[in-house]
Amino acid sequence: MWILPAALACGWVVARYAQGFMGRETLLCLLLGGIILAPAAVRMATGTFDLFEPMVLVTGLYFLYFVVGPLVRFSMDDMVFVGRNFEAAYARGLLAVLVVVLSLWAGYAVPVGPPPGSAAALRRRWDPAAARRMGWGLVLLALVFMLLWARIAGRSLGTFFLPGLFGSMGGGGDGPDIPYLVLAIEWFTPALLVLVIAGALRGLGSRAAAVLLITIVYVSIGFRYRVVILWIAFSMLLYLKAGKRPRLAVLVPAGLGAFMFVGWLAWARLFFRSGGANGGLAFNFGDVVQGGLSDTRVFETFGAVMQVVPQHVDYVGFDPLAYLFILPIPRFLWPEKPLPMWLYDIGGSIGTAESANLGAAVPHFGEYYFMFGWPGMALGSFLFGMGVRWLWRWYQADPGDPWRQLLLAINTGFLFQAVIRGYLAQVFQEWCFIVLPAIVIMRMCTRPAPPPAAGNANA
Repeated sequence: MWILPAALACGWVVARYAQGFMGRETLLCLLLGGIILAPAAVRMATGTFDLFEPMVLVTGLYFLYFVVGPLVRFSMDDMVFVGRNFEAAYARGLLAVLVVVLSLWAGYAVPVGPPPGSAAALRRRWDPAAARRMGWGLVLLALVFMLLWARIAGRSLGTFFLPGLFGSMGGGGDGPDIPYLVLAIEWFTPALLVLVIAGALRGLGSRAAAVLLITIVYVSIGFRYRVVILWIAFSMLLYLKAGKRPRLAVLVPAGLGAFMFVGWLAWARLFFRSGGANGGLAFNFGDVVQGGLSDTRVFETFGAVMQVVPQHVDYVGFDPLAYLFILPIPRFLWPEKPLPMWLYDIGGSIGTAESANLGAAVPHFGEYYFMFGWPGMALGSFLFGMGVRWLWRWYQADPGDPWRQLLLAINTGFLFQAVIRGYLAQVFQEWCFIVLPAIVIMRMCTRPAPPPAAGNANA
C-alpha cells in the first residue's frame, strides 16, 4: 500500500519542480527508486537489515545506475551521448528497468539455499598452513604469468607499474597478445583474501602494502573495476572476520572516496595505458564526477538496443549461453572461431560515427533482452535474484565459517562486475579467474569434520 502515497508524493515533486521537462521520465525515476530501495527499507523496519547482505550492493548499483544517473542528466539537460540525443528513449528504458527490478525482487523472495544455521554442525576442518602455501603459490604463479606475457607481447614490466610515472612502457609491443596470461594477474585478488583468512598477513602495514601493490598493477593496465572488486572484497572480509559492520561515519567517506577515485581513473587510465603519451593526471572536480557517472551511460546503450531489437536486429536466442563454451578456446586452435556479434550490435544500435568503435556495453539484463526480449529479461532477472539469494542463505548457514566469509566477500564484490556488464561469457571468465581459485583452494585444504562421539550424539 505504500506505493500509492509514494506515487502521489512523486507526482507532486514532478509537478512542482520538473515543469513539464522530462516530467514523465522523472516520475518514473522516482517510482523506480522507491521500488529499488523497498527491500532495504523493509529490512530496516523489521530490524533485519545487514549491510553485507548481497542484496544491498545490488540495490546500490541499481539506484546509482538507473535512478541517480538519469536524474542527474535530466537536471543538467545532458541527454546527448556519443553524438545522439536519447531523450525519446528514457521512458521505455525506465519501464523496462521497472520490470527487471520487480522480477529481480520476486526471484530474491524465493528461499533457495540452506536455511540459516544448518551447516554449523557439519563445518569442515581446514588446514591454515596448507591455505597459506596455496595462497603464496597462487601469487607466484600470477607473477610468472605476468613475466611470460611481458616477454611474449614484447612489453616492459613497467607496463604493470604506472607507466609514465615509474618508467616507460618499453618494448615495441609487436609480439602476440596472450589474453589468459595477462588475465592471470586477477589471481592476486583471491590469493590476497586466502592469505588474510589463513593468517599470513596479520599486520595492518602488510595488508595495506599488499592492497596498494595490487591496486597499482590493476590501475596500470586500466582494470578500474577490478580495483573496486578488490576493495569491496578485502574490506568486507576484514569486517566479517572481526564480526563487525562498518559505521556510517566510516562507510560514507569511504564510498565517496572510492567514487571519486574511480571517476578520476576513468580519465587517467588513458595516460597509464599509453605510457604517459596521452591523457593526464590532473584532478578536476567536475571531470571526476562526470567520470564517476560515465559508466551509468550503459542505461542509454540499453535504451538504444531496445529501439533496434527486434525491429531491425533479430534476437540472438541461446548464442550468449553457447559462447560460454566457445570463448575459452584459443583462436590459434580455432582460426574460424566466431565472434560474439551481438556485442557489436550494441554500439551499432546507437547509430552514430562516434559509437562505431566505442566498445559500448549494457547492464546484465540488456543481454537477457538481446536473447529473448521482454520475457527473457524478466526470466533472466528472476533467476539472477534467486542466485543472489542463494549466496546469502549459503553464508547464513554457518556465518562463523572462515571460508564462507571469504566466498561471500569475493562473490559480493564480483556482483559489481556481473550487474554492470551484460556479456555472460566474459563475466563467467572473470569469475573463473577471480572467484574460482578461492573455491579450489578451499576444497583442497579442507576435510570433512569427524562424526560426533557416541556420548555426545546421545546427549
